[in-house]
Parts: sequence; C-alpha cells; structure tokens
Amino acid sequence: MLAPWAAGPAIAENSNYHLTAESTRIQLAGAPFPETETWSFNQQSPGPLLRLRQGQPAAIGATNRLSQGITVHWHDGGNSRQLNLTA
Repeated sequence: MLAPWAAGPAIAENSNYHLTAESTRIQLAGAPFPETETWSFNQQSPGPLLRLRQGQPAAIGATNRLSQGITVHWHDGGNSRQLNLTA
C-alpha cells in the first residue's frame, strides 16, 4: 500500500487551500505497533502535497490548533526566485 502522500493529488483547478496544524495520532510503524502522537497538517504527516501549474496563483490559509507557533517549509521545484509568499 502506498503512503497517502506518495501518489500526490492532481493539479488543482481551485487554487484555494487551507492547512490546519494540529496534534494527530498516526500509524507510523504499522501493526502491531501503536499509533504515534504527531504534529501534522490536515491530519497528515508529512502534510498534504499542494500542486499548481507554473504561474498559477494560490491562496493558502492556515489555522494553528497547536499550543506553539508553527513554521511552514515550502518547496517550489527549484524556482525560488518565483516563489512569492505574501501575508
């Protein structure tokens, strides 16, 4: 069975996303090991893969349900000069 992030989603037609940071129990090691308490985005660890077409703008909202601040590490396919994150 593939991990949930292995195949990745299709390129989004709707470029509005929302990420929720929260504590989640995830089966990391498989049976018979117990689930592990993790910090996750949208109940996934690692968080969801967001795919866009080149030049497609996106609105990405976030809710933090953790007791601490969060930081998101973005990958942009090697085009860091074109990655424009604004609040």
